[in-house]
Amino acid sequence: MIEIKRIEVDDCKKELKEALELAWNVFSIFDAPEYPEEGVREFQNYVQYDIIAPRVKREELAIWGAYEGKTLVGMSALRRPSHISLLFVAPKHHRRGIARALFETMLHEVITNSAVQYLSVKSSPYAVDVYRKLGFVAAAEGEQIKNGIRFTTMMYI
Repeated sequence: MIEIKRIEVDDCKKELKEALELAWNVFSIFDAPEYPEEGVREFQNYVQYDIIAPRVKREELAIWGAYEGKTLVGMSALRRPSHISLLFVAPKHHRRGIARALFETMLHEVITNSAVQYLSVKSSPYAVDVYRKLGFVAAAEGEQIKNGIRFTTMMYI
């Protein structure tokens, strides 16, 4: 059984580091091979504990972990008020509803705690189909590249 838990900085420094490491590892497998070196560096810099932890403390970013027992198998991050900035599931746990459970947790957070009634994401090429299955639609024409990061802007309303 999968349990979704909020990861806070003060209580869970180890868990936050583990979640960011999971994001980097999954990105390295599925996204990095298709990205230019600049994009790989950009993402690697973004998922550094020293960059993310202050944003979590200031409540600009909310992070959740998906746990199977004590093992972290997925993670997500919501940039306030309603932008998915990270959503990763360990490869051997794909297609088990973990991304959907993390998504539904973020959606509940947005609906309950803000006036906003949508979620946005800049999906990597690998994840576009995953987001479509979750109900997202493309909000802009085609793929874009910024700082080497390839993405398609998508919305869930």
